[in-house]
Amino acid sequence: MTIGDKPSTHVIFNMSAAGSVRQAFSRIGRHEHVLGFPDNLSFGPIDPPSARLRHAWIENELGLDFGEVIQMADQFWAEAASSAALPVVWVSRLDAAEYSGFLEFVWRRGAAPFRVIVFTGLEYANNGGTIIAAASLGLVPPDHIVEARLFDRQKVLRPDKIEVFREMWRRLRQENAPLRVVDETGLVSAPITHFDDAIVSCTSCDWQKGALVVATTMSKLNARPLDRWPSDLLLWARVRALGEAGILEITGDGTEMRSTLVRRSEAPPR
Repeated sequence: MTIGDKPSTHVIFNMSAAGSVRQAFSRIGRHEHVLGFPDNLSFGPIDPPSARLRHAWIENELGLDFGEVIQMADQFWAEAASSAALPVVWVSRLDAAEYSGFLEFVWRRGAAPFRVIVFTGLEYANNGGTIIAAASLGLVPPDHIVEARLFDRQKVLRPDKIEVFREMWRRLRQENAPLRVVDETGLVSAPITHFDDAIVSCTSCDWQKGALVVATTMSKLNARPLDRWPSDLLLWARVRALGEAGILEITGDGTEMRSTLVRRSEAPPR
């Protein structure tokens, strides 16, 4: 079977976006395989890409049980790396999670061919007519995926471009930082405290629901031209860490952001 004869597998590093692409295909009567990545490589260890190490780090650092997600990720990589299909990889270079997943794919793929659909900065009008520049494919409704004819943007990356991406991921793997974020130069490493100032700025001396603090922080971050769309689970883990440090006060055990109250501490941090 030649490359041109192989069936396509659409590889997407965002589960919500994978669902939107499936719906978009359905609306134009096409039946293509869409593979969604369940993990988020913008946080946690990436070298080595060990499921066990990532699970342990996420549990210890963020207090989250990602065991099932990590197992699903292993299944994803086994299918995404299969030689039975030709991958068509979707990526935005403005979303740290999608960009990180894409770079890991390029790293694992080596010299094997694949196609890519880059939709960085895709603009569309919402129901109110406001023009939105989508940093993440997860934000683009299925109808707009169809209208923008994203399916037709497939191209094969040149070997020199692939090497640029591989070098970027090689550096990030060596740094193996807690976080990866987007800046003017591309994807860069960041400390676990990277979003803490934004979180604190969205609290006050009055009690607020934890979910509101996280949502307000995400809204503030998403207004930036870069460094947007951190995981809500990551932000909530940092709220709890700020509580343990005495910078914030938290009621209850802090396990559920919707049922936990948060406020800025009036006492000096420990």
